[in-house]
Amino acid sequence: MRLVLTAAIFGLAAQVAPANAQILSESDQAFVCRAAIAEIMGRPIGIIEAERRGDVFWTTYIRPDDGTRWTNVCRLDGDNIVWASVNDGEIGRWRTDPLDGEVIFVLDDAGVTITEEFSDGSSASDMFVRD
Repeated sequence: MRLVLTAAIFGLAAQVAPANAQILSESDQAFVCRAAIAEIMGRPIGIIEAERRGDVFWTTYIRPDDGTRWTNVCRLDGDNIVWASVNDGEIGRWRTDPLDGEVIFVLDDAGVTITEEFSDGSSASDMFVRD
């Protein structure tokens, strides 16, 4: 990933950001997180809700098959999506290990494409239109 380095004018602090980083509105971030969880969990985006809490989005949905409630957390890091399951209100393991693979997104005016790149080299992708 190409990086852009921006130094503060009076100089000791610097910020490193991905070159393709976008500044997304809160609603766009929520949409991307909803789409990511839909792709990862194999669920329709329409049943997934997202709420910002601090620097992460909490997503919830009721699984139609059995009526159970599922909760995950999601944060965006450049064009990467990092997520974790939530059990009994406690955030589980963030999916950041190389064996977890990678979840990336491309957002445009029509919607968002979520791609899961698995550690075995395979991938899965889906496009979600804006609601």
